[in-house]
Amino acid sequence: MPDVVLSTPSGSLLGRSDDGLLRFHRVPYAEAPVGGRRFAAPVPLLPWTGIRGSAAPGPIAPQPTSPLADSSRDMSEDCLFLDVVTPSAHGRRPVVVWLHGGGYFAGSSLEPDSDGARLSAEHDVVVVSVTHRLGILGFLDLEPLGVRGSGLAGHLDLIEALRWIRVHIAAFGGDPGRVTVVGHSGGGGKTSMLLSTPGAERLMHGAVIMAGPEFDLNDCARAEATRTAVSDALGLTGDAEELVSGLRRVPAEVLLQVQEHLGAGAAPGPHSMRFSPVVGRRLLPLVPTAAARVGTGADIPLIIGTARDESHIVLGADPDAASRDLAPDELRRLVADGLDRRDDADRLLQSYRGLLPDIELRELWLTIASDQFRIRSLRLAEARLTAGTAATYVYRYDVPATTGSAAHGAEVPAFFGWTGDDTGARCLSAFARTGIPDPSWRAYSTAERHELRFRTEGAACMTDPDPERRTAWDGIATGPGSHPWARLLEPAE
Repeated sequence: MPDVVLSTPSGSLLGRSDDGLLRFHRVPYAEAPVGGRRFAAPVPLLPWTGIRGSAAPGPIAPQPTSPLADSSRDMSEDCLFLDVVTPSAHGRRPVVVWLHGGGYFAGSSLEPDSDGARLSAEHDVVVVSVTHRLGILGFLDLEPLGVRGSGLAGHLDLIEALRWIRVHIAAFGGDPGRVTVVGHSGGGGKTSMLLSTPGAERLMHGAVIMAGPEFDLNDCARAEATRTAVSDALGLTGDAEELVSGLRRVPAEVLLQVQEHLGAGAAPGPHSMRFSPVVGRRLLPLVPTAAARVGTGADIPLIIGTARDESHIVLGADPDAASRDLAPDELRRLVADGLDRRDDADRLLQSYRGLLPDIELRELWLTIASDQFRIRSLRLAEARLTAGTAATYVYRYDVPATTGSAAHGAEVPAFFGWTGDDTGARCLSAFARTGIPDPSWRAYSTAERHELRFRTEGAACMTDPDPERRTAWDGIATGPGSHPWARLLEPAE
C-alpha cells in the first residue's frame, strides 16, 4: 500500500493507494477546537506548508465508553478531521458525505458497515466521513455567556466540513456541485438539522436520512438548566467570563464524567438530549418539520426511511430483554415515556392491541417504538410536501440480519454495498449522481404514499403499505423533545 501525496488548495495531504482506491485520513477541515476554542464555533482552517494528513485513521471525538464506537481508537479534542476514499484524484464524481450515528453523544466516522470502499470502487463515487464534536464538548450552551456558536458547535462543525468540501473536493476527483449528505440514526438527525439550517442547505445537493427523524433536540430553557447543572457539578462560580474560563480549564475526561453523571452517557435515555443542538436562535430557528413547512431545504431531494424492527436493538443492549415479558403497567410507562403527551399512550395501545391481538407485551412495545421511527420520518416527508419541495423518497428496510430481525442500522451495510445485494448501493449512488434513486422508486405524496420496501425476495415500490398502523398515530404528538427509546435501558419503577 504505497503512500501518495495529494495537492489541494490549502496544502499537501498524505494518503495511500489501496486496492485501486486512494484513501486519505486525518484530513483537517477546521482549526483544532482546543484551549480558547473549546465550546465555540469552529475556526476556518488556514493553509499550511509541508504535508498533513495520514495513511492511518485519526482520533474519534471524546465520548463515554460505548458499543456505538470503536473504543480501541484514540480520543482527542483535536478531532475535526475527514476521511476520504476515492477511485482517482482525476475526474468529477458525485460525493457522498457520511455522518455517523450514536446520537449527539457517541459514535465514530469509521465503522465496517459504513466503510465507503465498495461504494466508491463499484459505483464511482467519492465517500467522505466526518468526525465532529459530540456531547458536552459539542453542545454545551454557553452562548448567553458570550461564547459564539456554543450549543451548536458540533452542528457548526458539520457546516464547516461542507464548506471545506465545496472548496477542496475537486482535488480528490469529486464534483462540488453534486454533494449528498447521508446519515444514520444520530447522523440522520444531523442531516435533518443541516436541511433545517438557513444557508447550510446551499452546501448540499441531496440528503439521505436513515432512521434519524426529528427527536433529541434541545431548547433554550433546557440548555440553560443543563449549563447550571454542569457548573454546579464542577463547583464553578463567578461571572460569565470566569465560568467560561473555568470550563475551558477542566480536563475533557472530567467533563465526560459530568456528562454521564447528568444522564447523557453511552446509551439513549431520558436525559440523552441534554447535549444536542439548541434550537430557537438565529442560526437554527426551527426544528426540522417546522423548517420544512416554511421551505427551508426545499430544493434538496431527500431519501428518508427506517428499518422494520428498529427497536430490536434493545435485545442486544439488554440481554435479559429477550427472555422476559413486560407487565401491563410497565408497557404503558415505556410507551408514554416516548410521547409528548403521556395520556396518548392509552389510545395508541388500544389501537395496536386491536391490530395485533396475539402479540406479547414486550414485542408490542418494540413494535410501537419501531413504528414511531417510521411515523416521525413520514411526518417530515409530509411537512416537505406542504412547501412544494423537491422529491422525497421513502423506504423501509425489511431484510433481516443474522439476528433474525431488521433492527436499527440494518440498512447501513446495504446502502454501502456490503450485504451481497447491490440494490441499496445502486440506489444511493444513482441518487448522488442524478437526484433520482431508481425509476421504479416513486416519490412520496399524500395521495399515494409510495414507499420502497427492501425485502429478502427483492425490493418493491408499494402504495400506502400498513395504512392501519400509520393512521393509528393520527393525533399522537411526537415532537423533537421526546424519543421512542426514552428509557431504553432503565428497569421498571
